[in-house]
Amino acid sequence: MLKKFLRWTGNVIDWNDNVIHFYDYLGLKKPSESEIQEEKDSRMRSQYFHPTDNFADRIDQLLGALDKIYVDQQADLLRLKKAGV
Repeated sequence: MLKKFLRWTGNVIDWNDNVIHFYDYLGLKKPSESEIQEEKDSRMRSQYFHPTDNFADRIDQLLGALDKIYVDQQADLLRLKKAGV
């Protein structure tokens, strides 16, 4: 698609020159390899988090689960006592 666009604009020499002309046509500069890698790294960092960031939430979930187990056991014991077991 890029080749067709560049052919349409009259900037057809070869593929590398086409990319350069395309960036020039849009008023952009072609990003360097280090800039491309830096962008990839920032996207990767945004997807991950440090384990301590979630620690408080995970402890709350654990305590909630333990509380549910305890309450369920107490309810079962009460039910068994009423049944005479």
